Amino acid sequence: MHEQKQIPIFQLLNIASINSQLLYNATHIDAAYKHRRIFLKVLSLALMKPYLAERASMELLPSDIKCFPAKYKRPEESVEEEPPAKIRARCFICGRKNNLVTTIICGSCKKSVCKKHMTTVLTCDPSKNSQQSCE
Repeated sequence: MHEQKQIPIFQLLNIASINSQLLYNATHIDAAYKHRRIFLKVLSLALMKPYLAERASMELLPSDIKCFPAKYKRPEESVEEEPPAKIRARCFICGRKNNLVTTIICGSCKKSVCKKHMTTVLTCDPSKNSQQSCE
């Protein structure tokens, strides 16, 4: 029953993709696409590009997910900002156990780190934390 409701949606998407390819080929004669699969792939990536650029600029995204949208990252604008205010927070390794409050923040994962764990956790080692590389 549920699959029968989805069939008209996919048929409408199929018709819309055929119509969009016909319109594109009619207006761009010099760059017309012969194969619909290639046209749909280029169209979908063009539609996703602004979202991927926004997604690539998120700092708290896991590193294995950050690899794909990194290709679409917008160039950074050189605007000098004042350093953020020192926020006091608990060490994310100690947690509530020792209740150590610190202003030191890890350079890569942006989490609070106490002086006790600062030497080992100040910057994360990407080779140990993720199994995929961004290249």
